[in-house]
Amino acid sequence: KTNDSVIGEDGSVSTLGKANADGSYDLTYTPGEKAKNSSSVTVQASVMVNGVSCPVTAIAANAFKGSKVTSVKLPASVIQIGSGAFANCPKLKTITLGSKTVKIAKNAFKGSKNIKTVIFTSPKVPSKKDIKGVKSLGKKVIIKVPKKLFAKYMSVLKAAGFKGTVKKK
Repeated sequence: KTNDSVIGEDGSVSTLGKANADGSYDLTYTPGEKAKNSSSVTVQASVMVNGVSCPVTAIAANAFKGSKVTSVKLPASVIQIGSGAFANCPKLKTITLGSKTVKIAKNAFKGSKNIKTVIFTSPKVPSKKDIKGVKSLGKKVIIKVPKKLFAKYMSVLKAAGFKGTVKKK
């Protein structure tokens, strides 16, 4: 039921959110210690709960905070990133967002001063209010966006307070 937790094989914890018509639940992901101490993490797209595949749709607030991870790749199913999710990660250099990621909470990357690249893959350009977290990225960060949507992404990212460079991927 909603707010119950499921422990993944890798020690991650997924909290059950909204129930879906097909009997699955949307899940919020929190990495286990193994993932937090890995150099590269690819978040799984779904978790089996009572024999039903449930999509991972969010990264929990403070999920990777203070971890040793250097790169993170989110699956297409992840829609939102919680506040402080990647805060104070001294080794984090690259984050690849899923194709449905359109919400990045305030301070999502705060204090992670070594991030070099964030890759947006979504064909849907988010609104500036939904990506407040890009403001916590440093001036040296490069955000790569889909070539066809470059101008729209550039406008929204700058309006949301991003001070770094936007490039076509």
